[in-house]
Amino acid sequence: MDSNDQSRFYVGLVTGRLLGLVLLLFIWIASRPVFAAVVNHHESSNLVEQISGEKGSSSPELDAAVKNIWEKINQKNIALATAEIQSTEAKYHGWHPNAEMDFVLSELKVWQEIKHGSIEHATQELRRFTSRYAKGPEALQEQKDQISMQSVLMDRRLWWDLQQRATASEMRTKIKNAESEIPGYHPSPALLRVVETDQAADSVPDLAKKNDWNAVIALAQRYPLVFSSAKYPENALLLAHAQALSGNPLQASRYYYSQIQTSKNLARTQLLLNDASEVLPEFAVNSLYKTAKEKYPDATTQLERWHLNYLLGIAARWHAQGQNMRAWLLLMPQIAEIERAKRPSDARLIAAIQGALKHSASALQWWFLAARWSGKEEDWQTAGTLAMADGATVQAGEAMAHLPPESTPARTLYGWYFQQRAVNAFQHKDYEQTLYYLRELRSKQPLSAGMQSISAWSLIHLHEYSHASEMFHSLYRAEPNSDNAAGVALADYNTKSLASAYLLAQQVPGALSTYLPMPAMAANLDNINKITWRMNAKGQVILPAKRASFLLLGAGWMQRGGRGAGSSRLQEIAPGVLAQWGLNWHYSAFAQLHGSWLNSNVDSVQSTTPFGAAQSLGFVPSGSLSNWRAPSILLGIDDLLPEYQWRVGFGWTSPSSIGGGSPQAVLQYQHNIGSKGSYLAVDALRDALRQSWISYNGTRGFLTLNEPGKSAQSIPYEWGAAMRNQVGINGYYAGQKTMSWNYLATVHFNAITGHNIRSNYGWTSYLSAMKPVVVNESWWSAVGPALYSEGYARNENFTTPGYGNYYSPKWLLQPQLAVAVSHWWDGGSLSLAAGIGYQWARTAAAPLIGASALQGFSLAAGGGAIGEFAAADNSNISGSIDLRVTQKIGQNWYLDSSASYQANPAFSQTNVGVGIRYVFSGLMPRTLSLAALLGNMWRLNP
Repeated sequence: MDSNDQSRFYVGLVTGRLLGLVLLLFIWIASRPVFAAVVNHHESSNLVEQISGEKGSSSPELDAAVKNIWEKINQKNIALATAEIQSTEAKYHGWHPNAEMDFVLSELKVWQEIKHGSIEHATQELRRFTSRYAKGPEALQEQKDQISMQSVLMDRRLWWDLQQRATASEMRTKIKNAESEIPGYHPSPALLRVVETDQAADSVPDLAKKNDWNAVIALAQRYPLVFSSAKYPENALLLAHAQALSGNPLQASRYYYSQIQTSKNLARTQLLLNDASEVLPEFAVNSLYKTAKEKYPDATTQLERWHLNYLLGIAARWHAQGQNMRAWLLLMPQIAEIERAKRPSDARLIAAIQGALKHSASALQWWFLAARWSGKEEDWQTAGTLAMADGATVQAGEAMAHLPPESTPARTLYGWYFQQRAVNAFQHKDYEQTLYYLRELRSKQPLSAGMQSISAWSLIHLHEYSHASEMFHSLYRAEPNSDNAAGVALADYNTKSLASAYLLAQQVPGALSTYLPMPAMAANLDNINKITWRMNAKGQVILPAKRASFLLLGAGWMQRGGRGAGSSRLQEIAPGVLAQWGLNWHYSAFAQLHGSWLNSNVDSVQSTTPFGAAQSLGFVPSGSLSNWRAPSILLGIDDLLPEYQWRVGFGWTSPSSIGGGSPQAVLQYQHNIGSKGSYLAVDALRDALRQSWISYNGTRGFLTLNEPGKSAQSIPYEWGAAMRNQVGINGYYAGQKTMSWNYLATVHFNAITGHNIRSNYGWTSYLSAMKPVVVNESWWSAVGPALYSEGYARNENFTTPGYGNYYSPKWLLQPQLAVAVSHWWDGGSLSLAAGIGYQWARTAAAPLIGASALQGFSLAAGGGAIGEFAAADNSNISGSIDLRVTQKIGQNWYLDSSASYQANPAFSQTNVGVGIRYVFSGLMPRTLSLAALLGNMWRLNP
């Protein structure tokens, strides 16, 4: 209601009240002149008589004065009337107003106070008037006047109460009390209309609370003033609400439009827009919004913010009603503005809408915006919970960083976060990262059984079997299921502690007994951890298979040549058979049989040395030497356990045509250290040397000595067929990690014996340090420095009679760079070892003739012993290479092949071998090198 309406309302109110007073006064005044004239005339006659003392006497001047007083009284000019009375009393001594004049004047004063004075003064005047005239000749008139005066004063008092905002209910109570107090009193119609109007106005809010909008509209039709007067400003808005909610939005819009147009400030306009937004449809509010923007162009920013809030409010209502797609379409054009505003409540609303639409990723994004904008723990908690439900570990980690570490939500989120990260890392086979996340989780809360299982399996994959075994034992005791049983079996299998698994299976019935060969273990209680159990594809521990049973047929060829001439050159072809039978899972027996065909390819083995004039010493026979040798045999047994292994073999070899053969043997014991392959070993063997015709086959014949002046002498000889007798120790250390250095050290002591040759003692040693460079499932390679050294008491490498003719330097030193490569594929394997370095060696001086029959022989002319070979030093580049290949060619058939070559300043040697193998049963043995088979028996391990 504007100021003009308010002015008109109050003018009407005052006018109505004045009309009531005037009406009452008019009734009273209409009767006063006639009464006053009569009293005036009567008083005048009495007055003259009083003054003159004579009846019937009169005074025209006094009459005029009295008349003038009455006229002033009739004019209701109390002040002039009082002044005239005082003047007349002064002029006419003895004259005083009679009782009637006093009564009328007192009555007039009361009416004047009622009309113009305060209600309190009027009330006091009325009390004085009543008490003065309640008795006497004016009592009757006083009673009539009192009723009229009280009625008028009551009307005034009621109007006053109305002006003081008395409610309609209070006014009706006051009117009722007035009617009971004042006989014949009735309020004026104007007062009753105002009270009735107030009562109608007071009922509007109650009707609005009851949503009785039709009643509000009907009330507006009957009492328009109730909705247009400034006295009731809120009723106009309620009427607009009633029109809008009763299906008359246009009528309501007109009201808001007119109010916006006439509003004096932006705040009032925003209040009107807020009110309209609660009841009007969207199109009407948008129209009012545009009107406001046109009216206040400088307040565009504030109004746009208001409009955004309005749209958000609508979207919130639609969301509450389940109309989420409608709400989202409404807000989509406002997203940029919402993001600029950065109000958490807006982000929460959009997040809720997106969540209801099943757009979980978008909802999660908006929840995180709400948390970032507000920084409140509650928002971070909600965001983190949703991230947890969505499996978004990165977002969950961000939320976790904003929550108090010891709060319940943070602990829950923390647990889920690191569980998810651990599971994800485990699925991606990043086991070290899996354990890291589980350690972080365990620092805050105990691990669940599932997380403990993941931790234990990660340890398995990282080959930390001991720790894994402890965890799986604990897990199995709590839950003896198949997964835990498989973990126990695998961990204890790799730690060689299956006895503890067997004991656990006995103590806790469950799935573990299906993973272990319980009867076999019960029969081998003392050796459970020594047995080399196997594990099948299902993860079950099973008895180890018997040692392999196989038959190998093969042949090898060797060529060796010294830097000198004669019988140091040798070629050998050695066909043979190697058989092995598995007695049980750790014992096996083996047999080796092979023969040899030798060829020295010696064109001339004669050497001439002068003894004066024309003396010479000749070697016979001369020419090419070749023959088949009788077969040699070796029979033995070996044992293979996790802690140790040993081998014993005895046999007979017949390399010599002069001595009928010689026994041969091999002894070995190896103690394994740790699980990486380290060991210590001792060994001993006896076998034939294969370096020359003489050292291997031996020789028998006569030496002819032609000395001038003497008859020829024929001296029989027989020597050679050297045997090597060897003992040694070996040590190998494998690094704890895959790429760690590996170290090998060997020392062997030799005693060379044979027919008619002096025993020769020597030693050999090999040191190496190898660093793996490529290690994976199919390749292993290493490189590193190595050192080979050798030495003998005497040099027996010359081709003169009586010497064994094998290479035995005084000392030899050969530093080198060594390389080893192994490669495996389905059904085959390859091994390569090579070394290159530099060799220094010294050969000692030796007698020219070493045969015992010629010892001490002297020449007559010379008078001294036969001469000797001088000592010599040599050095040069040296190297060696060894290649072995195995390929499966059938279900049980394998092809084995090997080749090696060695070159140094003293000699060169080539070995080639090939064989075919049939495996009857058991584990397939390692590749067998024919070069090794026909050479050092120490390398006979299958």
